[in-house]
Amino acid sequence: MSSQELTLESVKVRCVCVPLKRPVVSKVGVYREWLLILIDLRAVEGLGNGASLRTAT
Repeated sequence: MSSQELTLESVKVRCVCVPLKRPVVSKVGVYREWLLILIDLRAVEGLGNGASLRTAT
């Protein structure tokens, strides 16, 4: 597999609060929604990819 250098054109970061079907219950409290950080990367060469991060509260 060969590797190709890419030139980063843009990065878009968004935070979204996602409601949970069933709440998460812990000693700290009850979580009815979860915060996600969405990251979109776009290269000059036209390639794009995305990822998400879950936060720990």
